[in-house]
Amino acid sequence: MTKHKLLLLLKRNDGKLLSGGYAAKELGVSRNAVWKAVCSLKEEGFWIDTVPNKGYLYRGHDDRVLSAEELYSLLHTKNLGGNIVVCPTVDSTSLEARRLAEAGAPNGMTVLADCQTDGRGRRDHSFYSPAGAGIYMSVIIRPKESISVLSTFPIRASLAVTRAIDSLCGLNVQIKWPNDLYWNGKKLCGILTNYSASAEDGMLEYVVIGIGINVGRAVYPETIPAVSLEEAAGEAPSRHALIALVLEELERSWEKGTLDLLCSEEIQSYEERMSCYGDFVTLEYLSGEREEGRVLGITPEGFLHLQAGEREKVLKNGEVSLRLD
Repeated sequence: MTKHKLLLLLKRNDGKLLSGGYAAKELGVSRNAVWKAVCSLKEEGFWIDTVPNKGYLYRGHDDRVLSAEELYSLLHTKNLGGNIVVCPTVDSTSLEARRLAEAGAPNGMTVLADCQTDGRGRRDHSFYSPAGAGIYMSVIIRPKESISVLSTFPIRASLAVTRAIDSLCGLNVQIKWPNDLYWNGKKLCGILTNYSASAEDGMLEYVVIGIGINVGRAVYPETIPAVSLEEAAGEAPSRHALIALVLEELERSWEKGTLDLLCSEEIQSYEERMSCYGDFVTLEYLSGEREEGRVLGITPEGFLHLQAGEREKVLKNGEVSLRLD
């Protein structure tokens, strides 16, 4: 808590020296405690000059170093991001979040990693996660809702991430149903939803929303054409600023107090961003069968609505994958 409050003091005093004695008095701690907090902040990538007999000068933060304290100072949320776990390297933030959720982690806990050794996408596809080049985060949600609303989570999550990217980078990002984000035909972000539900009443115990965003330039595998925000926007945004915006947009998606069916405004916003809205696509079923159809949009449940031949169909996540021909 001392470290967090000291950071806020330093930021408010940005560009001016902050006296160690003044900081100690404001925080109700010793000057030695202030010095230790400064040392700890420096280890988290904060640039703080120490001027003997005068105090401390805040000069910013090194975005290459993931810091929970930097995020706490940027966030304006009630629940999401209230508890942040930062891992230099992890097998998968989604797996780690699920382990924490099973151990009783609270609603809104967020897991971040600088690098994933086993990042996963839909259908167990791998997600390339090089160190320092992306945002790899997973958020634990504990909704008091039936499993029947689960299909709306990927839709709302993808909308939240697109709003955050548009706000910070000014990019018109498109969505490939249900929740992959593309820019100019190349993959920019993948979103994965995992959950646990009660076998007795079908109520959700927790949902883990995993988000992977390509931020900085990297050599991506040739299997999936990929692009980074740095390539798309001309420069890489601050990872911390984008993470904070994503969490705020996610919370805004659910602050109405319900996780029920998608409203008409959400459906319209999503369909405006659908990369294949109104187009003919190839549907690839789990059985391996393929079928062509024209995308008509999505339903209030988040299902895909399309026309195949003379018939209209509604398909759920997991039943089918889209191939954008």
